Amino acid sequence: LRAQNAPTINGDYVAIIHPYVAYDLMRDPDWRDPHKYVDTDNMYEGEIGKIAGVRFVQTTEAKIYRGADLCSTSRTLTLGADLSSSAVTEITYSASGVTIAANELVGRKIMINGVVATVTANTASSGTHKITVASTTFGAGTSGTTKIYPGEGGANGLSVFASLFFGDGAYGVTEVEGGGLQTIVKQKGSAGTADPLDQRSSVGWKALKTAEILIPSYLIRVESCSARFSANAKSN
Repeated sequence: LRAQNAPTINGDYVAIIHPYVAYDLMRDPDWRDPHKYVDTDNMYEGEIGKIAGVRFVQTTEAKIYRGADLCSTSRTLTLGADLSSSAVTEITYSASGVTIAANELVGRKIMINGVVATVTANTASSGTHKITVASTTFGAGTSGTTKIYPGEGGANGLSVFASLFFGDGAYGVTEVEGGGLQTIVKQKGSAGTADPLDQRSSVGWKALKTAEILIPSYLIRVESCSARFSANAKSN
């Protein structure tokens, strides 16, 4: 953000992080709790601390990327035949202990040796046990040992956490005069002949609200894993 000349917000940048990321950050010796740098009246909702000129706000809504298990009985698959170090289009997987239907993996991403490819076809977990991808060089792999991981998250199928760092003016929200949140209450009998026995009342709401990125270079997404939680955290 400093390299992009993004202005600070009252002297600091702000980051939105998942509580699982906060666990790692708060163990840093330079971490400062909010009461050490700001009075409680000026804290952001969800603010948990500060480090390196960034104030951190945590929310469980922060994005987690994690690929679904490759089949109902196993998160990963295992190579069923040695894999060449040159480009390949077909991968043989071991069907031992797994259940996969024909073309169940189509559109999924798989990862072998840290290389990701998209599945275009697959056979069922009977017969030839093949997964087809566009020509990809995964590197050498050993039958019965090398794992095939979900490819939509991090290395080896780990969950990836997206943290948003931003400066002043990175985004804007609507401010419509007379708009915003409005609650509408209709009392019993207000419907006239449409409710002749005064049996119905209603409560509803409507709102005019949106947010838009104004200066993309003032907003940075940092993707990271968590030493403690990436192995098991679920996508959201």
